[in-house]
Amino acid sequence: MKKKLFTWLALALFASKLNAQDPQFSQFYANPLYLNPAFAGTNVCGRLATNFRDQWPQIQGTYVTYSASYDQNINKFGGLGMLVSTDNAGKGVVVTNRVGLMYAFNQPINHDLSFSFAVQADLEQKSLNGANQLFGDRINPKTGPSNIYGEIVPSTKVMYPDFSSGLIVYSKYFQAGFAAHHLLTPNQSFMNGESLLPRKFTAHAGMIIPLYNHGPKYLRQESYISPQIIFQQQKDFREINIGMYMKKGPLTGGLMYRTRDAIIVSVGIQKSNFRFGYSYDVTFSNLGTANVGSHEISMGYLFKCAKNKPNKIRVLPCVGFN
Repeated sequence: MKKKLFTWLALALFASKLNAQDPQFSQFYANPLYLNPAFAGTNVCGRLATNFRDQWPQIQGTYVTYSASYDQNINKFGGLGMLVSTDNAGKGVVVTNRVGLMYAFNQPINHDLSFSFAVQADLEQKSLNGANQLFGDRINPKTGPSNIYGEIVPSTKVMYPDFSSGLIVYSKYFQAGFAAHHLLTPNQSFMNGESLLPRKFTAHAGMIIPLYNHGPKYLRQESYISPQIIFQQQKDFREINIGMYMKKGPLTGGLMYRTRDAIIVSVGIQKSNFRFGYSYDVTFSNLGTANVGSHEISMGYLFKCAKNKPNKIRVLPCVGFN
């Protein structure tokens, strides 16, 4: 029993450290509120975004993350947003659920520039599920693993508040922003000790360069290229994503390079107000031969504005299917 208790405590410490790094999405602008809360309300009309990521599916004990958000402008100066997410690590051994609300203050700077500043408050719950941990004494020599054979390690949960903030400056064809998540570094330890969630810092910038279309105006389709760069750091973890998207009519394609880790290939389509995107991480790190990349799917819907919506609010430019 002492040996099992020691093993359980070691697993708890490992799981706590394992989830010290936030889940990462490759379709950054398809999940705008996750990237930076200052995106809230910058589309002016209501925006719904859903995301699914299956990271390293070939490794036993996969990492699966779900996310859904909604935001809209609520008056001449502000936007509201809501973000919920679930991160499942180790096939249910460690599960993190989060729900957050954010308010963004949107205001023009001059004729060309606007800015958005946001604050975000989250409530997060992290669970360590003992029933999903398999020890040797739970394996029946004749029938295999059993929930009634041997002892089951007790489960435990921890819940804590969390706070974040972000800022974006943007024009019709350019945006640059900065976000700081986990400002108060909440304690996420499953025991009486201390395991602080490190702050995460994000800086991002991009622009849209329209392409000239030949032919009659009624046959022309919106087309552009969009170079992007995104920097993220959380304690010792650091990454830079740099690349470009290209849009032609309803179709969008993208190619991003993530430093020392992967190339992200994205495709998307926009049909009326509905948007769909798929991306695949081609991993070339030491895990590349084992994980066979990561899959990510996004779906979104842009709602129509109310008739009395202010017409002086600028829409922040984003990549086509995001």
